[in-house]
Amino acid sequence: MQRVHEVNIKMGRKFFPSKDGNMTLTRSRDKSLISLLNFDRHNMFGDYFKLLAWTTKLVSVDVKQELNEGMNHYFSSISNNFDELVEMSFVGRCDYVMMIYIEKRLRSLQE
Repeated sequence: MQRVHEVNIKMGRKFFPSKDGNMTLTRSRDKSLISLLNFDRHNMFGDYFKLLAWTTKLVSVDVKQELNEGMNHYFSSISNNFDELVEMSFVGRCDYVMMIYIEKRLRSLQE
């Protein structure tokens, strides 16, 4: 086996090992993009998500900063109920990002 392509990755932060891990490597639903997500739920600056993407030929895809800011804003609004990140991938011809996560909430005894 021979290495064909190699890409340097600069996420802008250090990898902090955790119980579940904080990096997710996924492929888009139409299999045209490969994405790498760095998730840090305890970031003191509010930069919870950092998303990078490449084509299957390892050509870098421009991910707009507004996407990362939107995911950060959404996470800050649901962080009290957020338990675990399951998956983050591009969907809809890579026009949208789908986030699957597990929520936890307090329930009354009647429920």
